[in-house]
Amino acid sequence: MTTWRHLGIGSLILLGMANPAWAANAAFQSYFFDVCSSATGNLGTLCGVSAGGDLSGSSESSLNPSQSLANNDAGLNSARSRGDDPFGARAAEVVLGKSEVGPFGVLVQARGAFEELDRTPDVDNERGYESDLWALDIGFDQAVDEHFTWGGIFTIGRDNIDFDADVAGVNFAPTSSSGSIDADSLGLRLFGQWRMDAWYLEATAGYTSYSYDLTRKSVFQESTRTLPVVYSSTSANPDGDLVVASVAAGYDWTRGAWTIGLTSSLAYSSSEVDAYRESDDSLTGLAIVVDETERESMIGALSLDLTRAISMGGGVIVPQARLQYQHEFDRDAERASSRFVLDPTQTTFATVNDQPDEDYGAAAVGVVFVFANGWMPYLEAEMLFGYKDLDRYAFTAGIRREL
Repeated sequence: MTTWRHLGIGSLILLGMANPAWAANAAFQSYFFDVCSSATGNLGTLCGVSAGGDLSGSSESSLNPSQSLANNDAGLNSARSRGDDPFGARAAEVVLGKSEVGPFGVLVQARGAFEELDRTPDVDNERGYESDLWALDIGFDQAVDEHFTWGGIFTIGRDNIDFDADVAGVNFAPTSSSGSIDADSLGLRLFGQWRMDAWYLEATAGYTSYSYDLTRKSVFQESTRTLPVVYSSTSANPDGDLVVASVAAGYDWTRGAWTIGLTSSLAYSSSEVDAYRESDDSLTGLAIVVDETERESMIGALSLDLTRAISMGGGVIVPQARLQYQHEFDRDAERASSRFVLDPTQTTFATVNDQPDEDYGAAAVGVVFVFANGWMPYLEAEMLFGYKDLDRYAFTAGIRREL
């Protein structure tokens, strides 16, 4: 994009009449001017084509490496999911009593979650994306006595994030996506529950390792928009990890076949992605180095659960519903710092996350089937509501065997 010092009156008038959908990022343009003053190799060649780094507004937006702001989202999205709660079948225990469901248990469950983040280029800092999470959990638990139960759950998962395409402009036709994040994960979580009559206290702690495949797609276009654009594709394979811990306390009121539960919880998660250097797959000179990024989250929640035990031949059906209010505490926007590989001065460009919503809710419905032979299949579906520009839907399907 031509900067203000290069604009005449006529150009200013034309700029004011331009399509507002044409993106622009003045901060990145200023940074790119600095980089081009010393760039080498293919990056230096591009700088020469663009008169020292003068980009179109569309290209300023496209080259801005804001994809790196989402590197930690795979871990945090997984931590946010209530579907990996190891007490997913706890409703049967609450309604029937621990003595009826057995002192030992094993479970296998599948989880899925779908998210869509809406963002406006260069109005919001982050890029919009669609994501999906798939995970398989294998767990066990043991009732040490009538009050205390403990166990563990092993998780293997895969997350995929597809970024929205850049905004089309004059002689600027972007690819269908501006990149993607694929993350394979292995995790272990330990949990414990202490119960005294209708009161209970739960705690969990876990660690998950991540292996990432990152792809960033961008388009280079000089400021006059008259020369052919240059399509760039870069990739990287960093590692990362996620640490989680949570505590919850609650009380269950039982009236006949109905049980109402009130739970207060606090969950902490910390996601870290190692520093990485992109591979310049298209040999355009636009590969970057990204510093290590870390994001932390502390979410408090207040949940109201409703369950009912319905007797049937050979067992009990326990439908359940949950309404939850969530509050995120003191989470500031995080930064991601990067620099071009072919910039010998290693000038750094910083991107900053949008401020996250602090207050929102979740609603879920599910059912547990408790059979006399100790088998307990269960289903749950959950949705997020009240979170600006973010839609999230999750489900869990599993089976637990009491021994």
